[in-house]
Amino acid sequence: MNLDGTGPRGRGEQLREHLDGHRSPVPDWDGLADALHEVIEAAIPLLRADGVGLMLADRRGKLGWVTATNEAEQAFEQAQRDLGEGPCIDAFTTGQLVQTTNLQADPRWPRLGPAARSHRVRGVLSAPLLRGGRPIGTCNALTTAARGWTDADAGAVAAFAVVLGRMIGSITDARDKTRLTVQLQLALNSRVLIEQAKGAIMEREGVDATHAFELMRRRARSSERKLAEVAREVLARRS
Repeated sequence: MNLDGTGPRGRGEQLREHLDGHRSPVPDWDGLADALHEVIEAAIPLLRADGVGLMLADRRGKLGWVTATNEAEQAFEQAQRDLGEGPCIDAFTTGQLVQTTNLQADPRWPRLGPAARSHRVRGVLSAPLLRGGRPIGTCNALTTAARGWTDADAGAVAAFAVVLGRMIGSITDARDKTRLTVQLQLALNSRVLIEQAKGAIMEREGVDATHAFELMRRRARSSERKLAEVAREVLARRS
């Protein structure tokens, strides 16, 4: 049930920017994105969650999904962005951990209830990713059944948020707003392309999201190309 996604320019493309009067290479985003996804996948058994996801702020300060371990988490994160409310939005805004036992019955986010029901989301635990003391995103765990989160759960998701924040910080300086927003925007944009390609493979081959992604990943590895390049090829063939 795991999935991944990247997008338009390809997460493996390197950015080179003029900083302090000289060109500064940015590490390979492809490797970082894979590492981020591996970290959130590792959170599932530890949190006993049904899905875990990562959201980052774009240049306008709005959260958007970057990677998720299942389609429900991905759609749920997008619903929060569209509606402008939800536990992840609150965790980002306040810089504090936010949790709910049963989102579908939680009065704090009335408009999100229908989306939660359609995506079978009940328990949500969201921790802010902090960089320089300021929120830049959230790490989110969700369950399909009502869940009473424990202090251990809260500590675990907070620890994952710290790791994710450090990984992102390893390639950018949060004090350099231009560089940060460019890289985060790439992260947000990069998911679209591979999601589209994955959908095309699912339709063509009659396979699920996990199998479609693995087909692309194997093709990328066997041809020593980036995943985004394979996704572009898939979409070009469909066109």
